[in-house]
Amino acid sequence: MADRPTRVRSGEASRERGSALIVTLVAVFILAVMVTSGTQYLIETGKTSDRIFESKDQAYGVARAGLIDALAWFRRQTTQPVVNFTPRRDLLASPVVNETDNPAVGIVRTYPITPAIWARYEVRLADAADTENTIQDVTTLRGLPGTGPGTIWNVVSHGYVFRRNYRDPDTAGNPDNLWNEAAEWDPAGHKPLGNETDGRNTLVASIRLETEIRRLTITPPGTAAFCVRNGTGTVLGSRSRVVGGTVTGLVYRSGSGTPSVTGSLSGTPSQAALGGYVDDWQDVFGMPLQDLLAMPDIKVRDVADLPNPLPDYSLTFYQGNVTFTDVDPLRSSAAVLIVDGNLTIAANSNSFFNGFIYVRGNFIQQAPSSLRGCVTVRGTANVSGLGDYSEIWADRPLMNELLQSMGNYRLSQAIRIVGIQGTNR
Repeated sequence: MADRPTRVRSGEASRERGSALIVTLVAVFILAVMVTSGTQYLIETGKTSDRIFESKDQAYGVARAGLIDALAWFRRQTTQPVVNFTPRRDLLASPVVNETDNPAVGIVRTYPITPAIWARYEVRLADAADTENTIQDVTTLRGLPGTGPGTIWNVVSHGYVFRRNYRDPDTAGNPDNLWNEAAEWDPAGHKPLGNETDGRNTLVASIRLETEIRRLTITPPGTAAFCVRNGTGTVLGSRSRVVGGTVTGLVYRSGSGTPSVTGSLSGTPSQAALGGYVDDWQDVFGMPLQDLLAMPDIKVRDVADLPNPLPDYSLTFYQGNVTFTDVDPLRSSAAVLIVDGNLTIAANSNSFFNGFIYVRGNFIQQAPSSLRGCVTVRGTANVSGLGDYSEIWADRPLMNELLQSMGNYRLSQAIRIVGIQGTNR
């Protein structure tokens, strides 16, 4: 006889369905908790990352401000080049001397970012025993002992961001909102006086930046209106005018042949072959090309990108061949133009330039145009006019003014991060 199918009682089926529902609800609850916790973790991690990056960015900005402050200090000094880094602070002097918050350390400034978060930068005095953390004269190290001390400085700036919880009480026992270094900062240890347990100042982030600053020298091959390397390759054609005045009109390298002159050439003397003629980057600007490339105020490859006129006392580096026309004339009242290529001043450009021009390649100047100061050309040179004149005038006072104004300290290397600490915020 066949077995009858087993029937599940209705009560047992209900209990099984109830158990399955409970298991499902528990699983959903656990999953919801996991999703919520994971989401919250991601949010908090993101906030922490944001705070870390924000703090490091703030520390970078603080340290960079120290580098700029140090550069400004070097440029302000009346005696150049600067051979000793000695920031001063004398609040009783007239006028007040306030170059730093702590001259025993170097250039130091401390200031609030927010009421609770403060910033501090230090450019520390030179210390031969700690060259990585202090400013150093590296002129000899860079192979330029003949230029004298103080030509090149390696500047190191330490930037700190810290939480300022402590307020030094005044005589009445009230918290003083003014910065008190003696009570709140350890200059020798270069850190806040405090930690998480005592509730006083705590470091949030710190960074160490460095760069090099150096003086820009401008030394033409000769004291003249026009300096050319190749005598045979130089043509002063009709309607050209080169005026030296009290200095030589045209200087060229001895042994390079004789220039062709049919235009007007005058000076004391009008022309001269120079035995010690040198015109390389190092000779004229006191540095190799790779260092010079870090110093210009303007660096372009297209003539359309040049401002017109060039800013006063600016250093412009043009990479490649350039032609100035009536649409894009060459204009400046006092500037330095370096062309790493050929320079052509086209006919009818009406170019008028005061300053120093250095051309690594060939040089062509057509009328009407007037250049005043000094022009140095390493390639061939052709100056001529048709109907009007192409002129080059020596101007020693202008050259001296350029040397004094522009031969000051400039950043000669990119700013580099050389040390960084994490955050505690």
